[in-house]
Amino acid sequence: MRRREFLGACASGFLATQRPAFAERVQAHYRQPPPYQPYIPLVEPGHDEFPKEKDAVDLVERLHLWWTAEGGGGEARFYVLPGNVVRFEIKSPAAYKTGLGKVRFEGDRVTGITTIEEYVASTPKPLFRDVTGAVFQGVPSISQQLSRGIPYLVARLDPATVIQIYVINGIPVGEIENDHVDE
Repeated sequence: MRRREFLGACASGFLATQRPAFAERVQAHYRQPPPYQPYIPLVEPGHDEFPKEKDAVDLVERLHLWWTAEGGGGEARFYVLPGNVVRFEIKSPAAYKTGLGKVRFEGDRVTGITTIEEYVASTPKPLFRDVTGAVFQGVPSISQQLSRGIPYLVARLDPATVIQIYVINGIPVGEIENDHVDE
């Protein structure tokens, strides 16, 4: 559009009736596909050379249903091992349990876990207190960026940047053995 046509369109009100340019979505095309793209179809359990992986994922789902139905308190995680053995981690406000157990079945339904070994860590009062909410109260970047999680942020990275997102750079904070050394 030339300058005269633009000015004429503005004078006639023609541009006011057109859709704004930002109303159309633009599909981003990267110069280089992400390095993991060929492996995306293999991510779903059972679609690669490990067919038992799908059975393990199904068992974990059934164990979570059983845990919820039993009214188990706290957050539970289960990791399937060979021979219907599971490694479990159970976190509650007063204790943290981990161990191995044999899964009991009635048909396809999980009826329980027989403990093989178990370790319990407990404390009468919390050792740490989460102060994130109090420290970052009123900081909009926390709710806009950080609270959405790593997958949200990773999905917006250009693969050409080669940013190492799977490297864990953490700061250990806490002193629980009273030896004046952070754990």
